[in-house]
Amino acid sequence: MNNTISLKIKYVVLFVVVLFGLVYVQFFTQGPEDKIETKTTTITKIIEKVDSASVDLSENKTTKTIPYLVDTVTNKVRKQPAKKDTDFQPKKATEKKVVAQVFKETFFLENAKVEATIVSPERIFNLDLKVFTKDKIVTTKIDTKITKYVAKNVLFLNVAPKFAILPLPAFVGAEVSVDYTINNKFRLGLGAEYNTLLPTTNKMLFNFKIGIPL
Repeated sequence: MNNTISLKIKYVVLFVVVLFGLVYVQFFTQGPEDKIETKTTTITKIIEKVDSASVDLSENKTTKTIPYLVDTVTNKVRKQPAKKDTDFQPKKATEKKVVAQVFKETFFLENAKVEATIVSPERIFNLDLKVFTKDKIVTTKIDTKITKYVAKNVLFLNVAPKFAILPLPAFVGAEVSVDYTINNKFRLGLGAEYNTLLPTTNKMLFNFKIGIPL
């Protein structure tokens, strides 16, 4: 009687341990991670802008004057050197001396600031400006694709022929079982075995399997 109770307790303990193992594997272990793919795309965009302005220079005062020599035939121009004590006189009959006026002005446009220095032998009344600008805008776009890992339930059919090697090679039986894997977490199996080495009355065996990944 005591042996029977002790055996039942062992089966209960074994069942509790197996059940705890299944629950632990199912809910507390981390399975395969999701697949994450990222794609980075660089986009360059050029924005062209045009600013224009008409500036009245009739009241601007000359900041300084610079002597030039102008060839009336070839239209070549020679500027007076920085050292003013250098002889700067016409060397050919076709050259004439011209005193140019220097105007400096700063213009503020919508998308640009223009600092202009204008050199002219004559008075300037008006200046028309047109400024072309190109803005380069570079943006980076990152696309992330997440592929969720989904564990499939798989059904296995197992066939295991059995052979004896010693003392002489011989076929002694076979086992056929069906295993079902659930979410890649644990496996349940049911099988039947025929074994010629067992007593005559117990040659056919049945088994039940529970497996967990390590």
